Amino acid sequence: MNEQAEFLLTMEGLEQAEIHGLGSFTTRFSPISHASDNKTLVMKQPAWNNNGIGYDTISRPDVSHGFFVENALALLDEANEWYLNTTSETVYYKPPNGTDIRSMYLVLGKLEQLLVVGGTYDKPAHDITFRGFNYMHSTWNLPSSDVGYVDQQTGGFMGLNESYSVFESSRPYWWQVPGAIQVSAARDITFQNGSLAASMGGFGIGNDPNAHVTEVGLGTTRIEISGMYLHQTGTNAITMGGIQEDAHHPSDPRMLNSDSRITENIFADVALTYNSGVAVFVSYTAGTQITHNDVSNVPYSGICYGYGWGSNDAGGSPEYLRRGLYNYQPIYDTPTVMRDGIISGNLVNNFGLTHSDLGGIYTLSASPNTTISDNWVFGSPNGAAIYNDEGSRFYYANNSVFNTTAFWVTRNERTNYTTGNLTYANIASTVPFDPALATNEWGDRLINITQWTSFENLTQAHKDVVFDAGIPVGQRAGRPVSVNQERL
Repeated sequence: MNEQAEFLLTMEGLEQAEIHGLGSFTTRFSPISHASDNKTLVMKQPAWNNNGIGYDTISRPDVSHGFFVENALALLDEANEWYLNTTSETVYYKPPNGTDIRSMYLVLGKLEQLLVVGGTYDKPAHDITFRGFNYMHSTWNLPSSDVGYVDQQTGGFMGLNESYSVFESSRPYWWQVPGAIQVSAARDITFQNGSLAASMGGFGIGNDPNAHVTEVGLGTTRIEISGMYLHQTGTNAITMGGIQEDAHHPSDPRMLNSDSRITENIFADVALTYNSGVAVFVSYTAGTQITHNDVSNVPYSGICYGYGWGSNDAGGSPEYLRRGLYNYQPIYDTPTVMRDGIISGNLVNNFGLTHSDLGGIYTLSASPNTTISDNWVFGSPNGAAIYNDEGSRFYYANNSVFNTTAFWVTRNERTNYTTGNLTYANIASTVPFDPALATNEWGDRLINITQWTSFENLTQAHKDVVFDAGIPVGQRAGRPVSVNQERL
């Protein structure tokens, strides 16, 4: 046995340590139970079993971006690392050399929820405005249990305390990470001109019941999050909509999530712990608007819209028939509730810093009459500006400016997938456009796609996109109007 393995098996605090794997689009945590007499790590179940099945797993990542052992006192060897011993209720912290720890402001979050707004479908909460509130310091304890964190993308995970032998049997029952600020069974609720920072959870709006303290999920109408600063969250800064059956095909029409707005917010350095999270994730909703937000420094995609990989759309997906999903859920003969979305005027910068299978604006599944327009997307080491992943249909992307390294668009179109019927018009990209891609067998249309190399050779309409994307000009306190041009 080598020296590193011997150290790992005998290190102090092994029983509270965990394995952490960073894949292409998932981040996974699996707690360690103990070391056996034959010098083998014994993992807690069902986390270890479930983290080994499906896609982009710990043992078979699509792309490996790191494999770590974390959360043991013996590993505390570098400045600014810390460790919590939950048995002795003691926090250990290694400050930088020369730091007077008495001058530091240290907070250990204990609450999982900071604010809960929720009624019932018969009597929804309504007409409440929270203006100027600053929310901080929440936690989330479930991943420290035997369940671990069996990630399936953007805050969806295997949350039931049972071991699955067939991966597709788990898909209809995935849970969502609970928000620190929760709204369900509610209408006309506004959060405005405040902040959410240093918090494990973000906003959870109309999520599945498993993600709500009230145990009543979904059912949100005209919820607005505007003028907020969202910084240093542990997972998604905003999660709107659910991922289980009642979210995409409500058994009660009052479960519908509809007509909400995420507008004029600043997102920076979010999803720091569960870093397959994003700034904004909107799943099964109708009429949601995501407009004029600043998104920067995110480990995965910037804005994610949609879920289900096309499997829950009308008629199902041949790919998921092949995988065996429909042995465990119906093939629906009606569309999901996803429709009429607007993703417009956003600035997405410096995304994909940890993972690789991603986009500045990323979509899944069909969403009729949904537009992606007037966005300025740039600054990723490997991601596309727009990524229309499995099942994406009926999206109209228009009048946007992209500065990316490898691709300006990724379309996951292939035999058995339902991706297609996509339109891209009036796009200016630094990546050259291949005219052969203008039309294809999947029913896409590409119209007026141009290449640009400097700000000066953009059309005036595209210059206006760059200037106007993100927070409106009049609200950019201390920031020159030309800041977006300077980022070119």
